[in-house]
Amino acid sequence: MKSRFGVSIIVVTPQDHVDAMAKSKNHTNHNQTRKAHRNGIRRPQTNRSRSSRGVDPKFRKNSLHALNGSRKARAEQKASTTS
Repeated sequence: MKSRFGVSIIVVTPQDHVDAMAKSKNHTNHNQTRKAHRNGIRRPQTNRSRSSRGVDPKFRKNSLHALNGSRKARAEQKASTTS
């Protein structure tokens, strides 16, 4: 396309660049569920009581004493019912 000043002008539209390069693949989940189920999806192991690691030391000490007190009370109750 020529302008009226004798200079050639190239008009570039966004559609001209569409075919220039292929899009790269962003995401696929193909075959992942099959791979996961081949050995089975296992639940994480759960323990009876959670670890007290990282818990406030004052709270840990108190819970230990409370547990011992509960054991004593249960033992006394059991002894009084049997005799």
